[in-house]
Amino acid sequence: MANFTFKEPKIYKDPANKKWCVRYAIKYEGESKFTYLKEYGRLYYNMSLNTISDLKAREKKFIALEVAIHEDLKEGVDRRNIQSVKQHVETKIKVAKESEAKKTDKHHFDTCLNLYLQHKGYINPVAKKKQSAQTIKMFLRNQFRPYLETNKLLKDIREINKSHLQDFMNSYWLHKDPDLKWSNNTFNNKRSYLGSFFSLLLDEEIITVNPVLLVKSKKKDKTQRFGIFTKEELVILWDYLKENNYLLYVMSKLIYHSFIRSSEATRLRVEAFDMTNRKIRVEADIAKTQKDGLDRYVMMFLPLHEALTEYLDKYEHKPNWLMFGKGKRPSQFEIGKGWYEDFTTCVQELAKEHPGKFDRENLTLYCMKHTGVTHFIQDQKDNYSSTELLQFVQSQCRHESFQDTQVYWKRLGFQLDTFDSFKHL
Repeated sequence: MANFTFKEPKIYKDPANKKWCVRYAIKYEGESKFTYLKEYGRLYYNMSLNTISDLKAREKKFIALEVAIHEDLKEGVDRRNIQSVKQHVETKIKVAKESEAKKTDKHHFDTCLNLYLQHKGYINPVAKKKQSAQTIKMFLRNQFRPYLETNKLLKDIREINKSHLQDFMNSYWLHKDPDLKWSNNTFNNKRSYLGSFFSLLLDEEIITVNPVLLVKSKKKDKTQRFGIFTKEELVILWDYLKENNYLLYVMSKLIYHSFIRSSEATRLRVEAFDMTNRKIRVEADIAKTQKDGLDRYVMMFLPLHEALTEYLDKYEHKPNWLMFGKGKRPSQFEIGKGWYEDFTTCVQELAKEHPGKFDRENLTLYCMKHTGVTHFIQDQKDNYSSTELLQFVQSQCRHESFQDTQVYWKRLGFQLDTFDSFKHL
């Protein structure tokens, strides 16, 4: 394409409305001044538009001409320059051929990736899939694809074998830069992404073997998945957040008291909160679980009802707005990035101000859910049987099975006494 800069085209009309034109200017590389040009329509319509006597019809044509000239200039096309037009046409043909080749070649990585994203619902993902879609697309496009391109493996996905995958993954797992180096757990996560991708291709009979199954997982790193805030820390934390980050104050109370996940909290709309009956509707489309596609309701404890009432009284809101949105308030637009990390930063600041507190690893916003469940069990274990508590927590957390809920019991060292409710017999 021609290498030039331009001044945007504008329609010019003479006072007598007889002679109109589109004015613009071009300056090619190496030239010191712009060349000012006028176009009457011959380059595009093979006629002068001034021959159109109906002024309304003429104006429509000139507006279209102005847009056409602008689009050409943006693409580096100067219709007065034959070579410029020729290069543009050749490039268009080349791109079209490459695009068509990808469409017809089912073994090309790009074709397979698009198929995978469609099957997984990652093209236009529902709310609960947005984060997963973004993470997986970035990994496959920005990390895996460049490796395939370097090793000339893009054209035929069937050529990718265990050695290629091992080489690709080890380039990160063994990396000397700590910012790029994968931990064992990260290695396993990336392996699962690739496994899902190649598994779909196997199901679609595009490949005959899933090479990821031949790559061994790494031994899991021993990490503390989540921490638990003490009740004393919560008092300090909430006082601090209410003063310095009101949205995180309300959101953390929501997570603590309702056991809703932080990612789900950002997808909840104002209309999901039934303030009269103290219930919160969690739609299947925004929930991490609820694979049956049904909506669930969770209880709104009184301290949470009080915090939410204060929050909604403070800000303008509409039923279909997100409860926690742009501007750190109810909004029709999604909340900006960084809110999750902001919570961790607040905890780190408090750790400096309060020696001996907030000094454990992994005290994140994610921990508020587990803290809430843990404190609830501790506070209520003498008032209800373990079976009743288990059933309530399972319902409130929307767990698929008792096994998920029993994680809390194991952590606290409780025994699940299934016979508690039958002691009167």
